[in-house]
Amino acid sequence: MIVIHVYNELLAARNCLERVRTFYPEEKVLLVNDFDFLDYSPLANEFNLTYLEHSSRMRLPEYGGLWTDFYFQQYLELTSQKDYYLMKIDPDTKVIKRFEPPKNFKVLGSYNPKTKVPYGGCLIFHRDIVRLIVNSEILKDPCYTEQAYCYQRNGELLNFQDLILVKVFEKLGIDIEERKEILCRPGRVRTIHPHTAIYHK
Repeated sequence: MIVIHVYNELLAARNCLERVRTFYPEEKVLLVNDFDFLDYSPLANEFNLTYLEHSSRMRLPEYGGLWTDFYFQQYLELTSQKDYYLMKIDPDTKVIKRFEPPKNFKVLGSYNPKTKVPYGGCLIFHRDIVRLIVNSEILKDPCYTEQAYCYQRNGELLNFQDLILVKVFEKLGIDIEERKEILCRPGRVRTIHPHTAIYHK
């Protein structure tokens, strides 16, 4: 399953979905609206996806890790065991070609080598890891509502899901495996490697 979250990103969502469907025509897709007032519902039929709307702005600090916990749970409920991976991409992420994750992995993506915080443009989770995190209920820990797990964007204080995830990974002994097919390097990338399948800058 591919999960895309949107917030005032209708055009970006459409552009992203066009590329997703070019390379993943049969993949299950979940589009989640984080409580803005744009109408994304026509995309559900056009791109054959599941569309859900949050009833409140889940990226606000008081919700901590619940934003991630929500789409993890939706993935487990909407898919079966054969859907062995969850690919979370941002609406401004470019899918360049199809990448099929290996059967044996935990988390695939890119991360800051100094802080170990993953770059959230694309993260791919094995089903077993998603289930492990959900069953641990660690994302419901109120510690993730604290300001240390927040950042400012466009004048709005938001919870920092990538930072929350790295702390979850540390507590559960989960490592991110970097792959040449996933290129997420904010502000650093000038050329795209021939093997790159998913790109975010």
